[in-house]
Amino acid sequence: MKKENHLVFEAHKSLYAIASTYVVELIWLPELNYIESSFFYVIGHFNFRGSFVPVLDLFLRQGKLTQKYTAQDRVLIVEFQNRLYGIHINEVHNVIDIDIEQKTFPHQEEENHDLICDGIVQTEFGVTQILNLDYLFKPSPSLPHKKDFSKTHLARLMSKMTDLELKVLEKRRQSYSEVTAIEEYASLTSMVIFELGNEIFSIELKNILEFANGEGITKIPCISPHVVGCLNLRGDILVLIDLLYIIKDEKTALDSSKKIIIIREADIVLGFIVDLLIDVIYLGKDQILAKPSEKRSGGKDFLKGTCIYDSKVVGILDIEKLYGYDRLYVEEYVA
Repeated sequence: MKKENHLVFEAHKSLYAIASTYVVELIWLPELNYIESSFFYVIGHFNFRGSFVPVLDLFLRQGKLTQKYTAQDRVLIVEFQNRLYGIHINEVHNVIDIDIEQKTFPHQEEENHDLICDGIVQTEFGVTQILNLDYLFKPSPSLPHKKDFSKTHLARLMSKMTDLELKVLEKRRQSYSEVTAIEEYASLTSMVIFELGNEIFSIELKNILEFANGEGITKIPCISPHVVGCLNLRGDILVLIDLLYIIKDEKTALDSSKKIIIIREADIVLGFIVDLLIDVIYLGKDQILAKPSEKRSGGKDFLKGTCIYDSKVVGILDIEKLYGYDRLYVEEYVA
């Protein structure tokens, strides 16, 4: 049995795996610059800490139609043959060990130069294609005559986003272009910025296991109002909490556009519903400010500080206080 460590991710509802040795970093999708290229699957470039990185779309690389992007999409930064590349993805699942000897090869009647994978394997997430970077970054002989990617195509890919989301992408681009010393970078605190009921909050990234989409939520009857329902997350039942109700006593209007922040604290894993994931930022100690003196409604205080994002004061949620809130837990028994 030959096992190798792989990162499993999703792009356009297809599952892929890439050897972890190639992975440099996972970032949020930034604003991209269009540069004329002979490869139509390169959707743009951006400056990643001093390196000019091309970003590829896996579906375009395979000669397929792609889908419009969202502000919650990511870019997987990989290093191959001493060069950095970006791969557009939608969602990351986990890092797992894959038994390479168990991979199979899809039957092909004739050689297909558009293939970017050298096998498929069954993982806990589903049928997963194993990327071969030699195939992915090597121009296919069947692709040169495809119509070149253009500024118009890039604009169409981004057309689903609001003006606010496009500004967020611009701020990300500016942030990623800054060259930061490794020692200094390691000392920064990473914060996830999100929207909740017309306000903006943040949570330290170290508290978060992963993110999920607000699809497939099962409502639970006769339960406390702060419990939204549950979600089947790869075979495990995840309890979902209405964070807006906990903080402001206001019910969240559920729809598939909502996002779920999955947090583990004291061996308890919960999913918290939010409206929009906005950004990930990195703060020095001097950028984390004291919390406001006034308390929120009902005397509840879940903040441990504040920070500034886009000229706005953003509350930093204290996960220990949130998990310590007595109303968070349901202790009702039926006689």
